[in-house]
Amino acid sequence: LRFNGRRQWLNVDTGAAGKARLFTASVARLRATYTFTARAFARAIAQYVATDRDPSLYNSAVNRKDGSWASSLLFAYKLDWQSVVFLGYGIRAPEWKWDDYKGADLRGKILLMLVNDPGLVDSTVFLGKILTYYGRWTYKLEEAARQGAAGAILIHTTESATYPWDVVRGSWSVEQFKLDQPQSPSLAFAGWVTEASARTALV
Repeated sequence: LRFNGRRQWLNVDTGAAGKARLFTASVARLRATYTFTARAFARAIAQYVATDRDPSLYNSAVNRKDGSWASSLLFAYKLDWQSVVFLGYGIRAPEWKWDDYKGADLRGKILLMLVNDPGLVDSTVFLGKILTYYGRWTYKLEEAARQGAAGAILIHTTESATYPWDVVRGSWSVEQFKLDQPQSPSLAFAGWVTEASARTALV
């Protein structure tokens, strides 16, 4: 459960009388998330906007006070976890003699993968803690598409991604766009999950 509020106002110059408050708008938002199982959750948002105005400063008739409610309800879609395959780091790197795919037929599957590359935990492989091309999330999604996977889910930790979960939530919780490339394989969907959620789902 999370509540936040915001207030905005506008002052205008009225000439000899100085500045006056044209309006003040207050926004109150309540957000609640309920997790039913590891596979499903619901999120409800209620928002109230209240506006106070000085009618004498408007050229046309306006209400001195008004308010409005808005709400939304989201149910998460349910994955068939039997079609999810944990694939380690999701890397095929012949020059490093590393192949998480090992020739498996993963067409139509959903791949669950770690972010970064094995050098993060073993300094004797790849370039140690120096992030390589194979550790980038863009490569992992591209390789999953080349293998014919239906989708890919990346497991986030702050250490492996090098940024906190709030960064993922802020950039991936809105609609995503990409250029149409008909000659390249693509995934039906891609997303991120926290390490704790991944562990719960795989139990």
